[in-house]
Parts: sequence; C-alpha cells; structure tokens
Amino acid sequence: MLSDEKDDIYGSLLPINSAGDDSAEEWESVTGEDHDNKSGHGTERKGKEDPVKELIKKKSVPQVLKNLRDRVNRRIKNDQFAGMKSYIWLLGSVIQYDISFLSQPIGLTLNQILSKWPARSDLDNIKMDIKAMEDDERLKAKQSTNADEMKMEALPELEKIEKDIKKSDEERVK
Repeated sequence: MLSDEKDDIYGSLLPINSAGDDSAEEWESVTGEDHDNKSGHGTERKGKEDPVKELIKKKSVPQVLKNLRDRVNRRIKNDQFAGMKSYIWLLGSVIQYDISFLSQPIGLTLNQILSKWPARSDLDNIKMDIKAMEDDERLKAKQSTNADEMKMEALPELEKIEKDIKKSDEERVK
C-alpha cells in the first residue's frame, strides 16, 4: 500500500500525468494551477492568442512585437517548468528505488540547470528575429510618420514570426 502511494506521488510529477487518470483536480494539485488541458502536456494555451492580423488592427507594430516576444518567453518558461518537473520525477525515482550511484550526478545536474537553462534553439532564433524587427521598426519610426503604412509594411514579417511560433509548437508536440 505504501508503494502505491509513492507511485502516485512520483508519477504525478511527470510532465505527462502517468497516474492513469487525467483528472483536472489531480493536475491542479500537482501544479497549483487549474488546467483544462486533458492531455497533460501543458502546450495548449488557456487564453486565446489573437492572430497578428487582428492585433495589428488594434495595436502599433512595437506593441505587436512585444506581444509576440511575450508568447515566446511564455513558451520558454513552460519548457523550463516541464523540464524541472521531469528532473524532480527522475530524482524521486532515484530516491524511491535507492539508486545511489545516480544521486550525485543528478544533484550536480540540478546546479547546472538552475544556473543556465538552455532555451530551445528555435525559440532563440525567433527571439532574435523579433529583436531585429524591433530595431528596424525603431529606424522606420524615426523616418516615417504614417502609422498605417508602417503596419502594412510590417505585417508580412509579423505573420512570418507568428508562423514560426506555431511551427515551433507543432514540432514540440511531436
């Protein structure tokens, strides 16, 4: 009976809920958040991310770029969270099954993870594209006064960045 309780505790720390049932209550107890996500992956978004075409109608180009940068940063944070949950699960398994020869390397890995968590290279590339576009928009803003013209010129690049973010999400789920 005690072993079953341990399996439930450590199994619930997996990024994918391995406890057998995908109830939202159990997921909430593990993460402290309320998720409607039944798959347990954490890749679906709670809120709706407006397409760039809609955002550009309401906001300026720098505001849309900030929105896209925030989307990328959110994905990086979600990756860090999922990675840390996997690390905790692995450490829990080492402790549970008393695999002592692995405990020291895993402990050293934690220090490395906490000091330099590697972001996915595709997200880093998207962030660099956003930064380059922000720099270009600053230069254009100094030269041009027509905001609508700036929006129309920036729209294809913004849509490309949005497409890259979606492609990154699809590759991550595979």
